[in-house]
Amino acid sequence: MADRKYTNLWEPGTDAFASLISYLEPTVRPLMGLKTIQILLLREALDYLVLRTEDTREINEVVTPSHRSPGGEVRRVAFMGGKQKAVESRELERLLRSASLDTDFDQRPAQGNRDCYLTAKLCLRCPRCGLFGGTSTESGRGNEPNIKHRIEYSTAFSLLPYEEVVEEVTSNAIHDDKQITDTNLFARPCVRPGTLFASIVTLRSATPHELMLTLKVLLSARSYGAESRTAGDVRNHVVGIVGGWEEILTPLEFALECESRLDKLPAAGSRAGALDEVVSTYWDMCAQPAKVLFLNATNQSVDGKLKIANGLDDVLKAARQFSLRMDFLERAYDDVLNLRAEQGVSVATA
Repeated sequence: MADRKYTNLWEPGTDAFASLISYLEPTVRPLMGLKTIQILLLREALDYLVLRTEDTREINEVVTPSHRSPGGEVRRVAFMGGKQKAVESRELERLLRSASLDTDFDQRPAQGNRDCYLTAKLCLRCPRCGLFGGTSTESGRGNEPNIKHRIEYSTAFSLLPYEEVVEEVTSNAIHDDKQITDTNLFARPCVRPGTLFASIVTLRSATPHELMLTLKVLLSARSYGAESRTAGDVRNHVVGIVGGWEEILTPLEFALECESRLDKLPAAGSRAGALDEVVSTYWDMCAQPAKVLFLNATNQSVDGKLKIANGLDDVLKAARQFSLRMDFLERAYDDVLNLRAEQGVSVATA
């Protein structure tokens, strides 16, 4: 658990993160502060997408306000936060495992010689447990303190109405011996390819390592929803990063504002200006407006207004190019061990 300087772990080019350092913590602490980073996403379906939680096979939907509907309300497809979190939590576990194998970093000692399986058996020692939180489920460890999650998800909403983005898809089976279509036909509702969902992933009191890992997960995760063996491809477009001492806007507010600017979203140039307007709208409602920074693809800052900094593209490029080296992994695991030690858990004999 050496006290390494996290700034020494960045490779050339990662100075793109400099403007966000004041919204990050040097290590993980038991008590969270106010430092918050919100990653604004447009999740784009690239294949048929099945978003359901009930056995009825119905797509999750919700009635919300609308800036474009004559009646002021509209049905939208609901992309539940739990469905996003489950995919990205597992993606982070795979990323850590693959990076450890690639760098010869031994995860077992760092995890207290414990396996770490989501929901069934958590080690409470790894960066995934440190960020997503966890509770011990093993006998004899019931007195260990929990780890509070510091990454938050909420329901994401389709920008267009349910009726415009959902269709019935008919499936059938083929008899191999006769090579004819079986009469057992069935239809299921699916979200059409090209559908956009406004989503926000929020990090609270996160470290630079956790921000880097989160960005890599968001940029790499692809398969969401039910029936992901044959459908569910999604691309996550990071369109902005907001730093502050609070949650600046929610996914529903983000969806409503994006909906009213649909014509500006496709092109990168007009999208950046539209997103400036979106965040500025809710900046006026902040409890700590002087602490807010919006990292976008534009370069403009108006005195007395929301601080807007250029550099989003540089941050994403740096995240893509950054290598998860052994020293990075060592520090990421050390942060969680420091947390457990401060919670009174014996990590030396774990």
